[in-house]
Amino acid sequence: MIFWIAAALLASGLAALMMWRAARAAADARWAQALREDGIDAFVAAWETQPVFSSRAALSAAATARLRQEQGDNDAEGLARSLEGAGQGAMEPLRDLLEAIRVPTLIVSGDLDPVGTDRAIEVAAAIPGAQHIRLPHVGHTPHVEHLAALTRAIGPALRAASIPIATRTP
Repeated sequence: MIFWIAAALLASGLAALMMWRAARAAADARWAQALREDGIDAFVAAWETQPVFSSRAALSAAATARLRQEQGDNDAEGLARSLEGAGQGAMEPLRDLLEAIRVPTLIVSGDLDPVGTDRAIEVAAAIPGAQHIRLPHVGHTPHVEHLAALTRAIGPALRAASIPIATRTP
């Protein structure tokens, strides 16, 4: 089966640059164990303390509560298996395949996520003709932290590729 892709939007370039897969796989195994032993609520509370999510402190109380509810609705065993089987440490490196991408590609990162932004810049440089947009005042999770800014940033690229834009209101 052959699939044709008209355009690509990457909100994280991390999987493409897995130079530290063994360490990430070990960390994912520890997170999976915590999920199984401590349950989803304790896992979410611990997961959110990672420095990469520090910009979420600016979220409103309502947005934080909504996010926690969404995260808490997940199944602990399902998340544990996802981390082990499809987590960033389990993903195959894609770095060497990036130069083969021949569709319009937009890579988005938040300027409050320096590691993610550095990786996004590297991924964009490896894909011929790719564009990188750095969203101001946004961290690792633009779709959570500032959906409107993300939608405005990606809208022109999606319209250019004739992809309909759907937004969710909180």
